[in-house]
Amino acid sequence: MSKRGWALGLILLCALAAKQPPLECGTYFGRAQAELFLHRRAARSGGTRRSAAAPVHRDVGNIAVIDDSDGVIGRRNRFDLDRRTLIFMPSGPGYTVSLDADTFDTDAASAGAAIAGFSDDDTRSYALPFTFPFFGAAYQQIWVNSNGYLTFGGGDTDASGSYGHLIAGLPAIAPLFTDLDPSQSSDGVHVLSEPGRLVVTFASVPLYNSSDFGIPQIENFQVRLFAGGRIEIAYRATDPPDAVVGITPGGYQTAALVAFSSAPIGTFPSGVAEVFASADALDPVAAAQKFYQTHDDAYDYLVFYNTENVAAGRGIVAYESTVRSSGQGYGDLNHDNGAEYGSPRRLQAVLNLGPLSQYPANPSATVPARGVTGDTPLTILAHETGHLYLALVSAPNPSDPSAAPPMLGRGLVHWAFTFNSEASFLEGNRIADAGAGVSPRFSTTGTVEAYSRLDQYLMGFLPPEEVPPMFAVLGSPQPPTRAPQNGVSFDGNRWDIAIDDVIRAAGRRTPDSTVAQRRFRFAFVLIVPPGTDLSAGGTAAAQIAQVDRYRSEFETLFANATNHRANADTSLKHSVTLSMFPGAGVVAGAAGTASLALASPAESPVTFALQAPAGLVSAPREVVVPAGGTRVSFQVSGVTPGVEEFSAIPSDSSYETAFARVQVADSLASLHLAVSGDNPIVVRVADRNGLPYSNVPVIATASSGASVQPASAVTGDSGAASFVWTPLPGGDDQLTISIAGMPASSVIVTASGVNVLAPPILWRTVD
Repeated sequence: MSKRGWALGLILLCALAAKQPPLECGTYFGRAQAELFLHRRAARSGGTRRSAAAPVHRDVGNIAVIDDSDGVIGRRNRFDLDRRTLIFMPSGPGYTVSLDADTFDTDAASAGAAIAGFSDDDTRSYALPFTFPFFGAAYQQIWVNSNGYLTFGGGDTDASGSYGHLIAGLPAIAPLFTDLDPSQSSDGVHVLSEPGRLVVTFASVPLYNSSDFGIPQIENFQVRLFAGGRIEIAYRATDPPDAVVGITPGGYQTAALVAFSSAPIGTFPSGVAEVFASADALDPVAAAQKFYQTHDDAYDYLVFYNTENVAAGRGIVAYESTVRSSGQGYGDLNHDNGAEYGSPRRLQAVLNLGPLSQYPANPSATVPARGVTGDTPLTILAHETGHLYLALVSAPNPSDPSAAPPMLGRGLVHWAFTFNSEASFLEGNRIADAGAGVSPRFSTTGTVEAYSRLDQYLMGFLPPEEVPPMFAVLGSPQPPTRAPQNGVSFDGNRWDIAIDDVIRAAGRRTPDSTVAQRRFRFAFVLIVPPGTDLSAGGTAAAQIAQVDRYRSEFETLFANATNHRANADTSLKHSVTLSMFPGAGVVAGAAGTASLALASPAESPVTFALQAPAGLVSAPREVVVPAGGTRVSFQVSGVTPGVEEFSAIPSDSSYETAFARVQVADSLASLHLAVSGDNPIVVRVADRNGLPYSNVPVIATASSGASVQPASAVTGDSGAASFVWTPLPGGDDQLTISIAGMPASSVIVTASGVNVLAPPILWRTVD
């Protein structure tokens, strides 16, 4: 980064810290989608760094060091709509988009009435001069929000400028959602109401605090609403460092991310938006790709720090972006973007911890930007780690189920200030209740101490019956989005919450605590400029040592914070793929198949000691991957029903130890079939936790005249078997598939889908 770029970044960081301490976590609903969009835009636009200096790409102990070139840090999507007009036209259930020349209406801007006293993070409501249709609803009132967007159904003073807030919140039109301050404008925000249109103009409105440092960033834009639902956004002298532009029905409906300058084609039924990011930023997708050029796919988390003072975002200390999600019952949507990150099978999340300079060398010292919360480098690590599962669920408000979820706070991905979260890493507080009749009744007594018992249930570490009763405070003057803070007293109404209330809202946690993954592998990565000297005694060596201390002490903190129910391994190792990872099943009295695979041929024989300490399964004492080989298969037999922690320990310490939680089912009767695919038809044998069962015979029977190949098959390591079905042309044929000897497990496949015979299965997927 240039000296000027570093200085501007520091100025903005200081300005935002002054406005809203502490700096926030930048994790939000939809972050993964936004990161992929920005990565693809940067790759197309060439917003990557080039350097003649020597590349840096090596491991120093257990820290991977890579340089910032090849798009790892760069300018990802500069605002390119100045002197253009975006047009959104209603079309069926959504909108079409077109792009026109500059149509900024200076007369309308001048004729509009300025919003008097419009301050920073402010909102005002206006009656519309007509009924305005928007995503299937009709509105007669609109709120103008000072941070560059309009909302329906209420005002919004959020200043994050995040795609996640936009799609999670109220129905909105965002001409330029970013942190603006009309109170410092020489002109202000003007509203013109006419019989056929409403015009809102942001005239010479600066970014928050930018004028205080002699470099005011002024934005000019205009949004026009017409009676038939047409929306026009015109830009004149507009160039924000970052912003979100678009329209959305809100309520967590994911808007399509597009490049408006390319005039995207089609109708967008759930909204459409573009994320602009002009400032230097880490591209976690490119960073992961570069890491995997020289490392195996052996990690659940990648943790990135940088030495270049490149913030994780405006006003942001760090964030998590989920790469893969496959569970249920904790509020996330299932997706798998791992291949684009360079991880074909394992990576679950990337953590951008931002610049190393924002953290004290002591892992247990308070981070200055998070002084109010009491966060340390380690608790911030734990916070972002927890975001893979947290905090996304809430029991509904007992008096108004349609109201905001009362257990959730900022971005609806953190616990609310007014929720007694047992001082969770994911915010909220520990709250003491002095009892009815005492005022103030409630006080905060702890922050960011551990993963609460609710956290551990949602993470899959704890059964629901071990989660104690909880409570939140309703009707409090304290905003739920406030950062946690010790020693705050307030009044309100206590609302008691049971874990069953959460389960009713979010569904069963699947896989549950008996078999959910408990062991996670982390790779810590430090990003440096090309040509950085990594030799002992230099600045970089001290920075590496700082990250290494965080790494080693995080292992202890994670174990303690989960009450030793889970484990973090932060060593750099070669991968060992255990086919049963993270969990699999076998039937008592029967045998299943399993395998171990290496990413590249072994230079010399690698012996794996196979261990099942509870004795619930039996397996060979050891297996060997021969020199030049990559794989070995073996059998695992079920002995006694229950859950076994199975491990494969390598003789060569440069390889990871592989683990799996193995469910020994009492019989085939507890299993079911899940069907996917068109042809071949893929059938998976699984239990209620979705665990695969290998070596199970499956029978396929086609109706008269049709054919199926093969007629029977045995499930492989992944618990799947495949069949090719050839129905008669134009016929009403069906294919019946069942576990051998278990007709009650049958499913029927027809041209129109899949039907279950009897009894109903507990879990299945049909594509």
